[in-house]
Amino acid sequence: APGGRQAYRGPARGAMLPPYWIQPQFYIADPQVYGLPSPPPGQGWSRYYDDAVLTDDQGRILDSRRNVAWDDDSDRGPPPPRHAAKD
Repeated sequence: APGGRQAYRGPARGAMLPPYWIQPQFYIADPQVYGLPSPPPGQGWSRYYDDAVLTDDQGRILDSRRNVAWDDDSDRGPPPPRHAAKD
């Protein structure tokens, strides 16, 4: 992580998640594994240090859960698009 542990700032609703954290390797493909609710269309959960952060397609933090146990990384996979489908 850029800056290491000393760069950690607790996620704040309405703040922008740094782009580094909105990359496929941090996307949580199966949030239920960690007790997280399924995200609505256009949103997704990402790992942020020991936290899970729900963001919109712009990276704005909508919700978060602190101190998630990341023991099982088997849920990681390519993220689905966070953009809402357009007709």
